[in-house]
Amino acid sequence: MKNIPVAIIEDDETLRNLLMYNLSRCGMKPSAFSDGAGFDAAMKNGCPWRVLVLDLGLPGEDGLSIARRLRNSHPDLGIVMLSGRSAVEERVEGMREGADIYLVKPAAPDELEAAIKSIARRLPQAKVPSAPAWVLDAIDMQITSPGGNTVKLNFTETLLLQTFAQSPNFTCGRDDLMLAIGKQPGTYDPRALKVMISRLRSKLGEESLIKFTNTRGYAFAGRINLVAAR
Repeated sequence: MKNIPVAIIEDDETLRNLLMYNLSRCGMKPSAFSDGAGFDAAMKNGCPWRVLVLDLGLPGEDGLSIARRLRNSHPDLGIVMLSGRSAVEERVEGMREGADIYLVKPAAPDELEAAIKSIARRLPQAKVPSAPAWVLDAIDMQITSPGGNTVKLNFTETLLLQTFAQSPNFTCGRDDLMLAIGKQPGTYDPRALKVMISRLRSKLGEESLIKFTNTRGYAFAGRINLVAAR
């Protein structure tokens, strides 16, 4: 099994270059990042990788937080945690937060190669890279962009986005959106809904994210994952 696209997040430059070299030698296609922010920026146009090799002790957002977030936004991405933390409780925590495999540094090149191939075999074959997803937390009334930016919402905005998330192809008729926010289609002015949608677009920072369709409704131009109820 070769040509597996692998992302590496490792802040130590020497180790990062060594991982790149070893994975390239065994026929994989690695890309490397020094922190989560760089990886998020590369993910804005989708996720071309099947497996992520993730260090835990990173500057900024740590590896556990990154793994937890990716489990919501990209559940089909395999994760190998690579860390100097070897205590049993730390390994258990890593697995709970999203790791498929937890390896302790220094991991032998053959061991890392075998771990990546093991995960890749369990993933769907010929997987089309998943579109980046927004993650909606309806309880805390906030949504996180594919790039990791979190935006606080009001109650009505949360209801609108929740309705998009639960609709086929993230497309909703105007009447459905009106009913979702507790308004009656026959008496509620559709121009008020238009203004509300426009304000939500601006708040999310992408004017083209919610589009008006010729079927008298709106479509969310992306993917929304709902955070499971706590």
